[in-house]
Amino acid sequence: MMKIEPSLLAENMGHVKSITMNKVAYAAIKRSRDKYEKLLARSKKDEIVRGEDIDFPGAENCALCELYNNAKDTCKGCPIKEISGDAGCVETQYSLISPSMWDTEYQIRKKQKSAFKEFVVVFKKMLDVAVIDNERENSVSVKFKKSKPKD
Repeated sequence: MMKIEPSLLAENMGHVKSITMNKVAYAAIKRSRDKYEKLLARSKKDEIVRGEDIDFPGAENCALCELYNNAKDTCKGCPIKEISGDAGCVETQYSLISPSMWDTEYQIRKKQKSAFKEFVVVFKKMLDVAVIDNERENSVSVKFKKSKPKD
């Protein structure tokens, strides 16, 4: 049986007390949640999402990347980077979405389902702890509970 561990993003999300953001950032998180809910529903039907698929996750169709992925400072202000500590969704299960040439169909389905589910859970938690401040720029401010998240 293949076991997939939660990512640093998911672990650190459990330590988040609040995330202050403006309405634009909040809407981007909602769009991201909706996209991953759709992908999770497809994975529950044992569909595999391939690179040529219009819904395939990536910077070119990510609502958060539209706001935060820029040439000057990659992912600055993105809630995923602020919580996980790394840019480019490195400390997430994003890497599980793209199958390696050695993965079996079973492994691909299991990895994608795990990644899609983790992103849905994380985005829902982000929305639950969101504090809207329309005076803010698009960057977010994350407050952690007393217990320190992993680095």
